[in-house]
Amino acid sequence: MLTQINLLLDNLTDDLRLNTQYVTDIEQTLLSNTESNKDKEKVIQKLLLHKEAIKIDKDRTAQIAKLVLGYKADIAKLFGITEKLQTPKLELSAANSDDALMELSAELNEDQIGILLQLKTLYSRVRLNQIIPSGTSLSKSMIEKYELHHTQLKSFKENILLKLRRNTAVRRNLELAYALYVGNAQTKQEVFEPKKSSIYK
Repeated sequence: MLTQINLLLDNLTDDLRLNTQYVTDIEQTLLSNTESNKDKEKVIQKLLLHKEAIKIDKDRTAQIAKLVLGYKADIAKLFGITEKLQTPKLELSAANSDDALMELSAELNEDQIGILLQLKTLYSRVRLNQIIPSGTSLSKSMIEKYELHHTQLKSFKENILLKLRRNTAVRRNLELAYALYVGNAQTKQEVFEPKKSSIYK
């Protein structure tokens, strides 16, 4: 994907070239569960740069790192645009990111939009991998989530519920709160408003 972005940069006769030497390191950083996104942003920006990179390249790769991590990025700074844009910022994690891309398509050329779409694809793949780990099928992922739920429920019953008296407001609220947590309670009101008769027992 970085190679494709470099090809689009070639079409723009752009001086910026992304370093494709550390693709594996970039992938591992993006999928890491131990690093914060802010730390990832710094690492990715550094890995994308060539040793001879100048300051403007650092500013531009910083915007690329922001985009692939879902942060708000400065599009004018990314492409070295001096004119004021109607849509100067893009945040791929935002619900309206597709609308923003559509608006930008009226202001940017085809290759610039192509670069943004490549980065959106990369961002989407990273998010999907966080939900369903690479090499794991959707069905396997659902089974793993079910098994986790089963373990949590067993621990919840043995360590909390069984130590509380039956038919108490506290116990019923805990049961309903757990149901809400796993998506089985119908409303939040159901959890926090037990029957009055049980409160005054």
